[in-house]
Amino acid sequence: MGFSNIRIKASLTILLFLSMGYQTSFSKPFGPKPFSTDYCTGFPNGTPQAPDQWKHCCLIHDLFFWAGGCQEYRDRADLQLKECVEASGAPRIALLMYIGVRLGSWSPVKNKEGQWNNAWLDGRPRHQALSAEDLQSIKLEINAHHP
Repeated sequence: MGFSNIRIKASLTILLFLSMGYQTSFSKPFGPKPFSTDYCTGFPNGTPQAPDQWKHCCLIHDLFFWAGGCQEYRDRADLQLKECVEASGAPRIALLMYIGVRLGSWSPVKNKEGQWNNAWLDGRPRHQALSAEDLQSIKLEINAHHP
């Protein structure tokens, strides 16, 4: 191996090492941004007697919204929210939330952080199917920040 090959390998090693420290700046443009949630956006997480009664349902729904995928996934995520809130003992609230999330998709006012497919910074179409690579990126992000 010549001297120039050693310099190239050393430069690549240094670049890799430096980019690890700036992971957000260099490696995130095409992968998922970190997941965050405010749980039941603009809606109570539960009743006054049980303040977190359906909070876990909203967390799961937010995970689906963050990850995105095809329209079928979106429809299923909304239905799962309804079913989860029903199972928590609040069937009327479940129906109200379901109607709210379905109508919310038609609203001209959008919360960018809460929109379907908001994990991706690469400008992909909103209802693009998730690839195996996308799913792996999602798993890595969730495991890294939410063990």
